[in-house]
Amino acid sequence: MVSPTISRISSTATVKLEIVGGGPKITTIDLKTDAEVPGIDKAKFQEIAEQTKKTCPVSTALAGTQINLNATLR
Repeated sequence: MVSPTISRISSTATVKLEIVGGGPKITTIDLKTDAEVPGIDKAKFQEIAEQTKKTCPVSTALAGTQINLNATLR
């Protein structure tokens, strides 16, 4: 598969830190990605974004934490 050319991509993460069992724990991570990728449709973009989230080294390390993804293609 040929990778699409990305014009612009921006990602932010909002982390929720709570006291669980007497100590701090990351309970939720909300990822927000906004991108411009010419020649790709929203369905394909969502597929790529979800696959990237699943294979991300940070996501893998935090497998016990709920990670939400909001990916927008412009």
